Amino acid sequence: MRARIIPIGILTVALGLGLAACGEDDESGDAGGGTEVAVTGTDKECTPSVTEIPAGKTTFVFTNKAGDVSEIYVYSGSKVVKEVENVISGATKKLTITAEAGKTYTLTCKPGQKGAGISTDVTVKE
Repeated sequence: MRARIIPIGILTVALGLGLAACGEDDESGDAGGGTEVAVTGTDKECTPSVTEIPAGKTTFVFTNKAGDVSEIYVYSGSKVVKEVENVISGATKKLTITAEAGKTYTLTCKPGQKGAGISTDVTVKE
């Protein structure tokens, strides 16, 4: 049996594509306009910079200022629309949704990644 040699460039590209598919956050997925909303998570608050947004592409820029690793969820009713987990203290991660006119989304920050978390509603303009 003969060993096959895979060129390093092909291996690097394949590995990069595989790792890119693993993450929940959209660090590079915010090109092309839309609305950005800063969200600050602490041990006691989950605070978006605004609570009313236009319909369309919305990128939530979550900064974890809690004392422990945290996560952020975007809910529509009881359904998780998008989430980012394992955000270390002091780090910032992005997640992007397509906000539908007239809907209310709930942002939930979970410091320590446990419990029900801390929630704030964001309303989409008609």
